[in-house]
Amino acid sequence: MALAAVKWAISNRTVWKHLFSIQNGALYCFCHKSTYSPLPDDYNCKVELALTSDGRTIVCYHPSVDIPYEHTKTS
Repeated sequence: MALAAVKWAISNRTVWKHLFSIQNGALYCFCHKSTYSPLPDDYNCKVELALTSDGRTIVCYHPSVDIPYEHTKTS
């Protein structure tokens, strides 16, 4: 799994060049700021990222999670 991730990253280095830059020995990210907050450790989330074959689009796959009925009720 880790080897596949490294091969993917190397083969798609142009994407990384557009996202990151090294200036004065420091790594900078050109990503837009967001209101992202990490999910709790116990959250069952299986998100996968992929790059389209033309290398122009990043795809995020996040299957729906089954939510128990009792958690869908309003208080």
